[in-house]
Amino acid sequence: MKNGLADLRTLERIASELNAEPLADEIRSLAQRAVEGRFYVACVGQFKRGKSTLINALVEESLLPTGTVPVTSVVTVVRHAPERCARVRSAGSEWTDIGVSDLPDYVTETRNPGNRLGITAVEVCSPSHALAGGLCFVDTPGLGSVFEANSDATREFVPHIDAALVLFGADPPITGEEAAIVEEIARLVDTFIFVLNKADRVSKTECDEAAAFAERVLSRRLGRPVDRIYKVSAADTLARREPTRDWADLVRRLVSLAEASGSDLVRSAVDRGRGRVIARLRNVLAEEEAALRAPLEETERRIQALHQASDDAARALWQIGPILDAELRRLGDAFAQRRVEFIRQTIADARSELSDAVAHTSARFGPAARAEAMMSAQEIARNRVLPWLRASERVAAERYAQSAERCASVVNDLLVNLRASENWTDIPLPGEADDDTVLSGRNKFLFDAFERVESPAGLIPALEWLADALLPRALTRPRIERAAQAYLEHLLTANARRVESVIKQRMQDSRMRMESRIRFSLKEILEAAERGLRRARAAHETGQTSLQAELERIGRLREQLEAVAAHEYG
Repeated sequence: MKNGLADLRTLERIASELNAEPLADEIRSLAQRAVEGRFYVACVGQFKRGKSTLINALVEESLLPTGTVPVTSVVTVVRHAPERCARVRSAGSEWTDIGVSDLPDYVTETRNPGNRLGITAVEVCSPSHALAGGLCFVDTPGLGSVFEANSDATREFVPHIDAALVLFGADPPITGEEAAIVEEIARLVDTFIFVLNKADRVSKTECDEAAAFAERVLSRRLGRPVDRIYKVSAADTLARREPTRDWADLVRRLVSLAEASGSDLVRSAVDRGRGRVIARLRNVLAEEEAALRAPLEETERRIQALHQASDDAARALWQIGPILDAELRRLGDAFAQRRVEFIRQTIADARSELSDAVAHTSARFGPAARAEAMMSAQEIARNRVLPWLRASERVAAERYAQSAERCASVVNDLLVNLRASENWTDIPLPGEADDDTVLSGRNKFLFDAFERVESPAGLIPALEWLADALLPRALTRPRIERAAQAYLEHLLTANARRVESVIKQRMQDSRMRMESRIRFSLKEILEAAERGLRRARAAHETGQTSLQAELERIGRLREQLEAVAAHEYG
């Protein structure tokens, strides 16, 4: 690590000499990370799985905002420091210290809607013993997956992540989309810790069944056995400040990760960061040299062309937008029609089965009879929905592949048109699109979980409960049956609707990824060209001698950069 730090200092000096301050700042952060032995564990899970509560419980204090309020797509890092503190950063600015209690002003959708403050990163510091070994938790709220990034800030942070702490639940259990997220993360990280959170909300039997189900699904997705799934209640642990269920084992696993693998994770992260920095510095040097050798007018024309290329890309993406929107609607409508047909074919028999179950209920007490009716509705809905959902996996994959092919054709036409423009000469564009690059490559679907929408039996008003308890059975049974029938239809519809919802969300995420790849292709080369032009103007103003000196300086910096690139570490 000592030699690696020396190389990072060399890279920082090269970036500073090139006036590439954002890059120099990134190198300084990388060096500081190496010195402090910090490694990043991404807390991954869908909305309302309890990511923030879990992190709060692990550090043993309420640092991150929790609850049902959505949060913006801002990277939040929780790391060790002697005192509790927080800071935020927006694009093009330095870090700003804030109070920990002020975090909701920057990260919640209510107080910072659409991230109108332009926050790109948040750091929260805690003296927690759990963080003392270099472990840092990373939360990327608002994203189903940190690897399907909606923002430049999040996308640029993704390569820094070293391990994944994956959260799911028991009710509903792990979904096909969550399993697909894990499969995608596995392309970039090897270390996983799986947590079934909110275990307090179901019985031990239901919790064990959900964990076993998740283990089968995850093993199949990863192609290898899953070591263990930790069943915990982060909320209980945070409230009681004492271990519950598998909590102590989870903490020991994280401590073990820091002690046994932390240094390896840091070393690997520094090596990855070093490679990224070297590639970007090569681009900067190439742009500066080109600007110094070419007439100023030519460089100015190139930058104008780059700006025009950015406008071309934005216009082209805007033009294909309605085509992709139409494809999304077509796919959604097809599965909405399929859902309606399933409900139409199923509902009569399901209602009849439920009526028979209510008529033969064993419970005599009204509220107990209502609860039993609702359980019957769940079981009937489950038995009818699951076979249809499993049959939908094949249909979804086929329809999705067809949409992928049509969308790929549209995107390829866009790429051809951009390449044909002189403004895009020498600008790296994504390769030819196919269903792997346009629609994320995940054309398999897994709809093998039944989501149990909360039963209204536990939510009825006091007067309704009293009526169930006091009225004669002859009057109570029809009222209970009407409520159970409504619940049955809701269960069928809500679970069947998941198919079209999952497919539409996947298409939207993939489209966002495709658009960001095209825009990101232009961003760095434009910034490097503008820096090169500023250096070239300054050199031209002071004469040929100064210009030659600048070219020699570029040559020396390139030699130093390549010397660092040639180093290998055992």
